[in-house]
Amino acid sequence: MTPDSNVQWNPIIASAKPVVAPVDSRTTFVFLVLSTADGVTGVGEATHRGNHKAVLSCIDNVKDRVVGMPVTSLLRGLDAVPAWRDGLPMAAAVSSFEQAYWDLLGKRAGMPVWMLLGGARHDRITSYANINRAVVDRRLSTWREKAMSALSAGFTGIKVAPFDGVDWRDGDGSPAGIDRGCDVVAAVRDTIGPRVRLMVDCHWRFNVATATAVIDRLAAYGVFWIEGIITERPDTFADLARLRHYASERNVLLAGGEYLSGIHEHTLALEKGAFDVLNPDIRYCGGPGNLLRLGHMAREKGIAFSPHNPDGPIMDAATAQVCHAVPAVLMLERQLVEDDWPDYIRVPPETRRARPVVALSHAPGLGIGLDPGLARGTSTWC
Repeated sequence: MTPDSNVQWNPIIASAKPVVAPVDSRTTFVFLVLSTADGVTGVGEATHRGNHKAVLSCIDNVKDRVVGMPVTSLLRGLDAVPAWRDGLPMAAAVSSFEQAYWDLLGKRAGMPVWMLLGGARHDRITSYANINRAVVDRRLSTWREKAMSALSAGFTGIKVAPFDGVDWRDGDGSPAGIDRGCDVVAAVRDTIGPRVRLMVDCHWRFNVATATAVIDRLAAYGVFWIEGIITERPDTFADLARLRHYASERNVLLAGGEYLSGIHEHTLALEKGAFDVLNPDIRYCGGPGNLLRLGHMAREKGIAFSPHNPDGPIMDAATAQVCHAVPAVLMLERQLVEDDWPDYIRVPPETRRARPVVALSHAPGLGIGLDPGLARGTSTWC
């Protein structure tokens, strides 16, 4: 997939340096700065909420495999890393190297990544607002307030994750928690009206026995999709396929897949018919290349493609680049936020977050800048 203009360009990968940037009590950004011997630099991201130390260890593991390797051999080198076996932190680490690879390739060629991935199929991608993280105190009034903020910003789709405290292992299905969650859905639906798409993320809090009852209750509010209804792994895909059929009879789509690892698990989910809407995450599916493949595969299977967006700045940019290159994108997730990226992130105005439309970036590479010296007080941009 290396562009023709770069065939003769094959320097050695000279360094791979992680950059750690704490954001708040829940999130620590983990970036990767990949440099070639002739001074071209690309950036990637491996932020894995709540476990950045494990990711850093995995980055060291991958670095030992690829530093000293020619650039054109990098993707083959990454394919040899058994990320599927070593868990999500390793998958995130591998993805960061591939993101950085495409970024440096684009910068060397003077092209945006979407052009290297086959060209743009869309100038604009519709995004929806995930308001869950913005609702800190979890009162109904705050859910209403954030839903209204998303509407005011121009979003035509809103996602909530209201089932706090519900645990599928509870024998009674946590009826009080289900009632509270449904109250949130009702309040948000009342706030946004019937025309705005409303998605509900269950965060895998139900078992098969309680999932059907939850689908029944959520269908009454005209939700567009239900995401993460039960645990998602190969041995539950048959159950998910049955729940998908149950939901479709109630005019509700079943979505999921953000924590599936590598191309194999996603392919199996598509073959088993587990979802109406596939939500792959660029961190875990194998990076930009596999995310692009999944977009094509989903279309061939008649499954909607709507990537999960983890809200890290470089992963956000990489996901958007892929979405512009795939044949069809239902929507792209964006987190509702009150502020912009930290000042060590440089991003073109047209691709800033918290906007209902993601415009095509024409900047080289991923179209985003990172100060790799932020942890040591310098200001060298790449």
